[in-house]
Amino acid sequence: MQKQLARAMVFIGVLALAAAGNAVFFYKVFETVYPYNGWFPGFFIDFKNTWYGAWTWWNGELRTIFDAADFNIGMRRWFALEEGHLWSYPLHFMMLTLPLGMLPFPVAALTWTVLGLVAYGVFLERTLSPSRTVLLLVVLSGGFLNTVAFGQMTFFAAILLAGGLALLPQRPVLAGVLFGLLTVKPHFGVLLPVLLLMERRWQTIFAAAVTAAALLAASLLVVGPEAWSLYADVGMGAQTEAMLERVVLWSWEPTWYAALRWLGLDRTLSLAVQGVAALTSVVALIAMQRAGVPERTRHDLVPLLTLFALPYVLPADLLLIAPLLALRITDPRTPLPAFALLLLVLMGSGLFFVVSRLTYAPLFPAALTLTVAWMLLRAFREARRVPADQASPASPQAAMAQALA
Repeated sequence: MQKQLARAMVFIGVLALAAAGNAVFFYKVFETVYPYNGWFPGFFIDFKNTWYGAWTWWNGELRTIFDAADFNIGMRRWFALEEGHLWSYPLHFMMLTLPLGMLPFPVAALTWTVLGLVAYGVFLERTLSPSRTVLLLVVLSGGFLNTVAFGQMTFFAAILLAGGLALLPQRPVLAGVLFGLLTVKPHFGVLLPVLLLMERRWQTIFAAAVTAAALLAASLLVVGPEAWSLYADVGMGAQTEAMLERVVLWSWEPTWYAALRWLGLDRTLSLAVQGVAALTSVVALIAMQRAGVPERTRHDLVPLLTLFALPYVLPADLLLIAPLLALRITDPRTPLPAFALLLLVLMGSGLFFVVSRLTYAPLFPAALTLTVAWMLLRAFREARRVPADQASPASPQAAMAQALA
């Protein structure tokens, strides 16, 4: 009874802090970073880029999106935005979103949001059959709220990554197809080559390569080789610079790179520290296999280790780990300190933003690092108790595998 009361008090406290932090975060973003634009005050910030890119294809202006200055001039015909926007996706993503460019922006934004919510909801129901508590935690998560508010494509990316990992043991070819589709958001698959080579998933590698090649070939036909050439020569470089040098985003992100840049360290040193985090993720994957950590547990941790490895992670991207965190939070075996930590990472992105802005303290990446450490410690302990071919009882991938069996 005392344990349940302590958990309830911690939950209420974290929920209150998270709500206050999110209120400040969204106010600051919508009212100062992104002023009112005539099409919803500050909402669908990222989807504006997606929609405008598709619109340019239909209207013969595609080549203008690769230069940041031209892109922003074009965007301001529709939205009162500040400088700094650019096209930030591979062109086969644009190909898949072209139908949205035919619609008026409000209709397209609503369609995009509804499709994402429905697809993600069906995915969770079919794969996890989540309890009301787990579902509520996912909906309250910073990843979910930011994905909806900003019009991010994380609903679809989460389905592709988590779905591919869950299908990997039983349907390796279909898993490879999903991984090939994930090339529309390629940095989310940064650890997949390590995982697939380590587990000798040759069918999956082949299926992913064929799928990615088919998408590339189709996009070459649709948008043309000139557009791809411009994207490679101009767009990719601008995209990289925006991800690494967008000062306004550094206080949002749960990465060591962003936190150290926010503290004033230079790019080289910050990338070196982030490189240590990336190497840690790779070593952790290899060590888990050698230690006999159950396969499905290893697969569960791939999205978490991916976010830990990347130098550029937005709050919406935390949706990738929201189901895992929610399941661990509702697991009665999770100790109270870990319970509080996971709640903060799950729901506290706005709170971490406020703390970072006020104190410059890198609490967000520190919390993510502690989460990685606790999850790995739990996995290695599990390896001593559970045979390597069994799954954790609280595992997103295990639940999906059982649903497919």
